Amino acid sequence: MSITKILVTSETASMSTKVMGFAIHIATRLHIDEIVLLHILTPTPSQAYMTTGEVYMAPGVQAAQIDQERLETQRKKLQAEAERFSTPQLRITPKVDFGDNRTRLNSYMQKYGTDLVIAEGREERGFIENLFGNDTERMIAQTDYPMIIIKEDSEISDVRKIAVAIDVNEERHGGLESIRDFAAGLGATMHLVHVITDENTNADDAIEKMRELAQHYHFTNHALHAVNSSTLEYGLHSFIQKYNPDMIAVLTQGKGKLTRFFYGSATDDILKESDKPIFVSKIV
Repeated sequence: MSITKILVTSETASMSTKVMGFAIHIATRLHIDEIVLLHILTPTPSQAYMTTGEVYMAPGVQAAQIDQERLETQRKKLQAEAERFSTPQLRITPKVDFGDNRTRLNSYMQKYGTDLVIAEGREERGFIENLFGNDTERMIAQTDYPMIIIKEDSEISDVRKIAVAIDVNEERHGGLESIRDFAAGLGATMHLVHVITDENTNADDAIEKMRELAQHYHFTNHALHAVNSSTLEYGLHSFIQKYNPDMIAVLTQGKGKLTRFFYGSATDDILKESDKPIFVSKIV
């Protein structure tokens, strides 16, 4: 997969600056010359307005007028932000669009010809929540493109080491190509890690399976790690603390314990506790 254009979601000024700064760093490293800066507005008819203590829905004509005013206001703000970040080598293209929680992220990626989305995650009423609510698993299921999720407290640094969480017992690992190509473009080392939580798998077997994966997907700059731990969560956190990667990468839409850990009931915990950007690639 070749990344030629990045989609960045625009939120609050402080968070947008952090996300945009990271996106510019990635674009520079990957020799990308355009970033699309996108802000999504919820159409007025689906919004409730308060007046004299009562909730009412704006009528059609009034809603259209309100939407046009909101659109122009946001366009001016986004244009100013785009001009602030643009350079002769990197063009920031501002886009304002209407959407709601039924709008799939894929449609915006296709509309603007982007290959990678960088978005803030787990912020109340942020871009992800506006599109998909609080159901991260559903959001991931509806997205076919690689995504980098950054929290407000994410530790941003030059991406040289990427921890790739691997479940060697999964049947499919097709999304590894996206992670491989992304890492190769950055010149980063992929640290494949499998956490052993039972007695049926030993470290040598896990390493051998990861070695086979590395050969199959033509990995070059990589290292293999097998971690014994009582729980998957503790094993991953211990690995991250020891090796201090700059980013965590994970495959989605599998059926194994790793997918359930990241995108099941423990999703909130891993996103809250991890201070690293998270690269999400869908299994194909």
